[in-house]
Amino acid sequence: MDKLSLLLVLALALPSCAHVITEEARKQIDKNIDFNDVKKSADAFIGKKILVGGKIAGVRNYNEGGRMEVVQFTLDKTGFPIEISKSAGRFIATSPDFIDPIIYKTGRLVTLAGEVKGKKTGTVDGAEYTFPVIGIKEIFAWKQNEDEKGFTSPSPSFYNNYNPYDFSHDVPLWYRPTGPVFRQ
Repeated sequence: MDKLSLLLVLALALPSCAHVITEEARKQIDKNIDFNDVKKSADAFIGKKILVGGKIAGVRNYNEGGRMEVVQFTLDKTGFPIEISKSAGRFIATSPDFIDPIIYKTGRLVTLAGEVKGKKTGTVDGAEYTFPVIGIKEIFAWKQNEDEKGFTSPSPSFYNNYNPYDFSHDVPLWYRPTGPVFRQ
């Protein structure tokens, strides 16, 4: 019975730790490359595969494909962008295909595996800015609003003063269900 219980716990725990980018794509990523280095000298990393994520600042589509501007954030072990971390800057993620601005809307968190293509100069609030350009190989969009979130759960501080007869707690669970994914 103990072995069965252990297997059940492992079976339930493993999917929650799964990375959102496929293992195949992650094998191609150079783990020694940091986004800060790419930001400083993108041309030195052209052709290298990296894993990066952040918050979408805007999406534009052109005849030659789509372009997404992303504010970079550090990723956790599952690939989730940690919004409270300091950003190393912005990057442009490109695709030869149309990037739907409803799915990949401003403010949504994304994680992507891509190839460094170089750099591009543009503007952010009127100031000149140099963006690293990353060609999207695989992307995952995290759910972001209340319609997309799961069930609610008490915050960790709730358990310190737990009262089993008090049902007034409605603190959202930091729940990250799967979101739209596209692979090339």
